[in-house]
Amino acid sequence: MRKFKTNGSQTLLLNIVDHIAGDTMLNDAVIHGALQQMCARLTACYAVDPVNVVEDKLIFPDQPWTLFKTIIVPVYMKSLRHWLLQIVQLRVGSEEKQTPDPGGADQNPHITVILYDPLGDINMPFLEQIWEKYTLRLLQAWHKRDSDRDRFALSFRALVKATS
Repeated sequence: MRKFKTNGSQTLLLNIVDHIAGDTMLNDAVIHGALQQMCARLTACYAVDPVNVVEDKLIFPDQPWTLFKTIIVPVYMKSLRHWLLQIVQLRVGSEEKQTPDPGGADQNPHITVILYDPLGDINMPFLEQIWEKYTLRLLQAWHKRDSDRDRFALSFRALVKATS
């Protein structure tokens, strides 16, 4: 049986099916495993581990954010024991060129955020708060890390060229 590991724990595929079928409550491992499966079938998708959101950990993959078109952020509302989603759609530069070269003309991201609550709009203020407190900070930190890497790479290339 296939297992899915997250920062918080691990779960079996059968457990994901049980939760979706309504036999048991959804937990962070089940949500993350299901979102990982969904992202595996989509192009350029990344699912944030729900444990990182709850614990306010700004953890992102080693890959540059420009490689992703969609970032899915699961949000747990503890007071209602209820899951919500933030779906972040990223576009860098023009539509034709999704990953510009370091130092390229238009590296500013164009971000569209979809806030989803299966119960309707009543929890939108909570989702907006998580966007400001967590998700936006995550994207900014990820962008800064990649920008610093790009600047270092350009400086290193210039140094190597100057010493050649």
